[in-house]
Amino acid sequence: MQRRNTGVEERDRRDRLEVKTTADRVGECYAALERKAQLYEKLARGELDDDAEQYEVDFLRKGTAGPEEDGPGGTGRRAGGGGGDPVDTMLQAVSGTGGMMSADMARERERRDWEREQERILADEEAEARRRKQKEALLYLGEQTREERQRAEAVKSRKEEAVRSKREELKAKFLKDQVAKRLASAAGGAKKS
Repeated sequence: MQRRNTGVEERDRRDRLEVKTTADRVGECYAALERKAQLYEKLARGELDDDAEQYEVDFLRKGTAGPEEDGPGGTGRRAGGGGGDPVDTMLQAVSGTGGMMSADMARERERRDWEREQERILADEEAEARRRKQKEALLYLGEQTREERQRAEAVKSRKEEAVRSKREELKAKFLKDQVAKRLASAAGGAKKS
């Protein structure tokens, strides 16, 4: 009978509830991104008022501003210094994509790439966890196999020793009986003469 510390099961249950798996974290990130995207779309359509400029998105300027114009982390001027030059805007839209791409489309592509990367990371972590679990199981089975082989070898040795001992005992008894018979027959032959 084993004694257990009080409260161990309760602490274990709480710990299991608190520990979040990678899938939970990715799911939470994805849900947060979805909420932000919905909020952004509502702000862009004007369904939500942002009079207090809580979200710091200026949709009027956003329609004419380039990605490097004033804003969080911006430089205050466009790339190439051309101002509102349509050629600069076209270069920004095409820029290595092989076709027209708006900033929203670029963000959507980045979001999808990020999601694919997160799914890949999650799959890799799950595969690694499965490999670790399989390795532990194999090591455990190997140890059990070694122990069982040792036990079987010990049992076999004990049986062989018991058989050998019994054989020696029977041999000694047989020899004793043979000696007794010869002595009896020698004593019987001596009486007749």
